[in-house]
Amino acid sequence: MVDVCIKCGKRPAEIGLLCSSCYNPVVKLPKPITIKQCRACHKFFVGGKWQHMSREELEAYVASKVKGEFKRAFYDLDEGKVHVFVEGNGGKEFEYTFPLQVKIEKVLCPSCSREHGGYYEAVFQLRGDRYKQRKLANEFIRYARGKTFITKTDEKKEGMDIYVGSSKVLIQFLADKRIKDYKLSRKLHTQKEGKRLYRITIALRLGKGLGKVSKG
Repeated sequence: MVDVCIKCGKRPAEIGLLCSSCYNPVVKLPKPITIKQCRACHKFFVGGKWQHMSREELEAYVASKVKGEFKRAFYDLDEGKVHVFVEGNGGKEFEYTFPLQVKIEKVLCPSCSREHGGYYEAVFQLRGDRYKQRKLANEFIRYARGKTFITKTDEKKEGMDIYVGSSKVLIQFLADKRIKDYKLSRKLHTQKEGKRLYRITIALRLGKGLGKVSKG
């Protein structure tokens, strides 16, 4: 084994035949990265979808875009630098840093954009016993959290109307609760790319029971 760096002849050979100062790691940096973040729900658009990410997960995502001949890498958002580690002779690691620009672009994700624009796919109309209306409304709002958004709730003399971002979430809630005796109507809302989009209204009257529930 060569004891001295074959390039400078001054320092010990630490990585192959070179010292760590003379060694140039093979690193391919990506172009400056722009990551979209929703300013309302704080999700990031990464991997083709909107998702919540911790700082560590975001830094790991950026580091995964760096390619080359090294053992591992991590990115520091505060520094704006990627740190790569190369394994040298005897298993010792040597660290090299490279600048990598990452821009966080604040936008509204599609879901929050619809919510802020007053969008809804369904109206959940609760009628009958006031106490049971509020109880079921609170259960649904808790159920919907993280699955969709509530555009607004409207308390009227005859009952409560809940405007829901996703009709599928509302229908699944009723299925999970095994409530069956609601009335469903739908109305054409718009057309998008030749496809008809409907808004539905689900009306449920609450009396002694919580609606008709299947046995089982």
